[in-house]
Formats: sequence, C-alpha cells, structure tokens
Amino acid sequence: MCEKSAASVDILMATYNGEKYVGEQIESIQAQSFNNWRLLISDDCSSDDTLEIVKKYAEQDPRIIVVSQGKRYGSAKLNFMSLLTAADASYVMFCDQDDVWLPKKIELTLAKMHELEHLSLERQPLLVFTDMKVVDKHLGIIADSFESYSNIDSSRVMFRQILAQSVGAGCTMMINRDLQEDISGYAPSNGIIMHDWWLTLVAAAFGQIGHVSVPTSLYRQHGNNAVAAKDFPLLIELLICAK
Repeated sequence: MCEKSAASVDILMATYNGEKYVGEQIESIQAQSFNNWRLLISDDCSSDDTLEIVKKYAEQDPRIIVVSQGKRYGSAKLNFMSLLTAADASYVMFCDQDDVWLPKKIELTLAKMHELEHLSLERQPLLVFTDMKVVDKHLGIIADSFESYSNIDSSRVMFRQILAQSVGAGCTMMINRDLQEDISGYAPSNGIIMHDWWLTLVAAAFGQIGHVSVPTSLYRQHGNNAVAAKDFPLLIELLICAK
C-alpha cells in the first residue's frame, strides 16, 4: 500500500482479564498492511496474566505502549474514554481485546476516511465504521456479516436515526482528530451509555459518517463479551440501562 506520510493511527485497547485471546489480537494488529500505528493499552486491574502478556509484547515492539495500569475504571466505556486522552495521532481506532483484525482493516478504513475528507469541510468531525464476521471462541464462522446477523441497517446514519438505534460497533470505528477534540472538550463519561454510541451521535450531528461494507475483523463470541453480537442497543434498551 502507498501510505500518506501524514497518516498516523493510534489504536486504543482496553483490557480486563483477557489473557486467553489478547496475544492473538495484538499479533493480528502487528500483521496489518498499514504499519504507521501505535497500540495504546490500558489495563483495568486484571486479575489474570493479561497485563504481563501485553507488557511482553510492548517490550518487543516499540509501537505498543501500556499507558495505564493499576487504575480501576470499572467499565470499558470509562477505560476507552480515558485512553482517548492519551491519543495524539491523526486518526484513532478502538480495539477489543478478544477479536482478530483481518490484515487490511486499517488500510480499508483509512481509505474510506480519506474519501470523507475529500468531501468534507476544512474542519469536520468524521467517523468510519465497518462490518465484521461473527465467530465462535475458536474463530469458527457463525455469520459472515455482523450487521446482517444483528439486523443493523448501516445506511441509517442520520442523527435522529442514531438516537433510536446506533450503528457500528466501537471495535470497527476510526475517528479523525477533529472528532476526538470535539468529544474531549465535552465528554460526559458518566452520562453516556457507551463511548461508541456517543461518538456516533456527535459525528452524525456535526460531521459525516462513512461505512465499509467489507468485514475487517473477526468478532469473537465466547460467553464473556461485554456486548454480544445480538445486543446492539435500541433506544428503549438504552433508556432502561440509563435508569
């Protein structure tokens, strides 16, 4: 791939008791066709060997940095929101500890981001999300499309539509610097349901959202997922959770 010299990507990984799968995920990031990335890891006081595993990868690869350890966040949302403050690249992606990224995930997502930039205003918050394959804990295919499996209409990206039903899983998203700065200035972490839903709402209200229909990752289902493939939130579920 011919990479733009100015393009850099910070990948945010929030870890918690992920020793079974985190190494495989890190190695899938290292195998990406796009190489100008940093992996920023924040561990939420894991009680297993997750922290030790990620530290070993960080010792071997200077692009991997453990930015937080020994601090209790209590949720993936708060951990990711904290990680956002450590990111300073042109673009930011979010990474689940138990998935596997397909080799062109960053390349394909970044290409779509550049398309949006050509169409957008000089400064505008932008977000791109992609489809993914749903797999079991051994990476056996459950569904070739997460969006079809979860009845997600990827074309529903207007603000009023996202208020009723979010689109795009956080682990498929890339945001630009403008969106990161916008939510950093006003990010009510305790008042939002999930960080990815908040990002999508801000992008829909003030910028643009792009979509890549090609699956770019394997979304592993193993019984302990924070959000399972069938749990994509409808507004009524969000309101119930918020009470």
